[in-house]
Amino acid sequence: FGTLKLKAALPRQFLFCGVATALTTLPLLLVTNIPGLAVAIFISGLFFAPTLIVSMALVERIVPPSRLTEGMTWLITGLSIGVAIGAASSGWMIDHFGAASGFWVALAAGAVVLGAAVLGSRRLG
Repeated sequence: FGTLKLKAALPRQFLFCGVATALTTLPLLLVTNIPGLAVAIFISGLFFAPTLIVSMALVERIVPPSRLTEGMTWLITGLSIGVAIGAASSGWMIDHFGAASGFWVALAAGAVVLGAAVLGSRRLG
């Protein structure tokens, strides 16, 4: 993805990546076996990396050069916090409602990414 020269503006790419990331969490709800899980996770992961790349490019474009390290740090910190919350929430859901319920956390995270993309693209656009 990083080597592609896309013509779409970064806010539009951010919106597309957010929509794709959210949509690719839906197949997780249909998983019934390990091979199906591997395929669903693989497809979902294909859209996560471009979302992160576009996010970093937006930070690089928006943040003044003298504060770029701080901007990237906030982005990675937010990602790390989200991963920690997702892991803890999934574990809690699985403990209380069974293994399949953990995928609802991924779906909720996809909705958060979608919301951030929609709101962010409007503000940046």
